Amino acid sequence: MMNIKLITLAASLVAVAMSASAYDFVYDGAYYNVLSNTSSRKTAALTYATTNADATGYVSTYRGDVVIPAQVSYNLQTFKVTQVGDLAMFNNQGLYTLVLPEGISYIGNQAFSHCYSLYDMNIPSTVFRIGDYAFEYCEDLTSVTLPASLGDMGDGVFQQCFGLTEINVDEANEEYVSIDGVLYSGKGSASGIYLLAYPGGKKVKSFVMPDNVHGIDDYALSANRYLESITLGSGLKTIPQLTFSECESLAEINVVDGNESFKSTDGVLFDAEGDKLIQYPAARAGIAYELPEGVVTVGNASFYNARNIKEITLPSSLQLVEELSFYLANNIRSVTCKAIRPPKGLTSTVIPGGSMFDASVYKSGVLFVPAESVEAYKADSEWGRFSEIRSIGDSGIQGVDADNEPVKYYDMEGRSVENPEHGLYLVRRGNEITKEIVR
Repeated sequence: MMNIKLITLAASLVAVAMSASAYDFVYDGAYYNVLSNTSSRKTAALTYATTNADATGYVSTYRGDVVIPAQVSYNLQTFKVTQVGDLAMFNNQGLYTLVLPEGISYIGNQAFSHCYSLYDMNIPSTVFRIGDYAFEYCEDLTSVTLPASLGDMGDGVFQQCFGLTEINVDEANEEYVSIDGVLYSGKGSASGIYLLAYPGGKKVKSFVMPDNVHGIDDYALSANRYLESITLGSGLKTIPQLTFSECESLAEINVVDGNESFKSTDGVLFDAEGDKLIQYPAARAGIAYELPEGVVTVGNASFYNARNIKEITLPSSLQLVEELSFYLANNIRSVTCKAIRPPKGLTSTVIPGGSMFDASVYKSGVLFVPAESVEAYKADSEWGRFSEIRSIGDSGIQGVDADNEPVKYYDMEGRSVENPEHGLYLVRRGNEITKEIVR
């Protein structure tokens, strides 16, 4: 599945492309930069060798089982290794295990990003900061333990780590805490804790968020493929866009009583007022869904990858459909929008050409709108992308004699179906034509 968050691989290659050689010296097959070279302090950082990118995007310098020493020699001088530099082992797909020495205080941005085969490594007890996306796409990594010394972590550190089953934290750490293998920050804070990372490979079907969680990180639940049910606690106040978008097995999102910011209706997440639909779970059962009247906004990627849906009905109250709202919900074949004025549709700033619906929906789906609004929808820059726009109640079935006819089934394009299977159909009984689901 395509990740609609910023794709960091290409961005990283651009960032390092200005220098073909990024190191000061080589020691025992590893590459280093001098950080400090004074009489009282001589330190070095592990780095990458070269950006001589081939068709795969980057040269894999480090392979197999790698041990980084605490000290290295250069020009007859001894340097203490204190950092793993930005991009140091980026995209080294042949790296399996890694031992880092005590004395390292910083693990850089994307230091181990896209090391898909890395399954075992340690984080030294001296590390204070871990940079942005440091371990993203380390898909074989199953467990990590954060030391007591750690005081600062960047964004998306464990994003897309599909094999990660637990994130542990030394009990002496004053900022971070692990509860059932889930990582939180704000330990000891009077305002509550903050959900940082739910392991992508944690194989449980349900997650009940503690009531003292007040916020969620952008990538906290990124691409966990096992969760079927999530219950939000009473203290949760903010949810970033796309938080649940890649939880492909998620069938329901519930909210406990007492939460003042969000509510759940039939497992679908809304803001507390019901004005905005925030997330429709990707694996929610049913092939048809009608948004409640009163909904004004359909949120960003709120129906992301909802592949079960074939029919969607939007309320007359709708005013705004945010970018990529129905992205990858590409089995939709019938859209009914009851709004007299076409709701504003936002185009994507992340995916070129990205709109409310996928191109296949615009091409093969049918948009039903109020009869007096057909021309307005056709003229709209977003809704007008539908190849077929009809008035509500217009089935598109022509020339059918209603007298003494048995029940007949038609697909959403008005073609007769002799033996309807599971799906959504137009059903004719005499002069009456309705939409019905065959299960």
